Amino acid sequence: MDRLRMYRVRKGYTQEAFAALLGVDRSTVSKWENGEIMPRVQRLLQMAALLDVDVAALLEKDAQEKG
Repeated sequence: MDRLRMYRVRKGYTQEAFAALLGVDRSTVSKWENGEIMPRVQRLLQMAALLDVDVAALLEKDAQEKG
């Protein structure tokens, strides 16, 4: 989820701060950003709200790579 990192940085969140807002560990955010694991739908909704983007925007590049 390369776009997650881009949007997180654009909003000024560190991995630690973003993780705290979501109630997860920093390493979980790192794994999402590196594509090691995918967040559940509810987490995607939370992330999109915090980052002021659509869920589709977070997943866009991932969908293009697979398609």
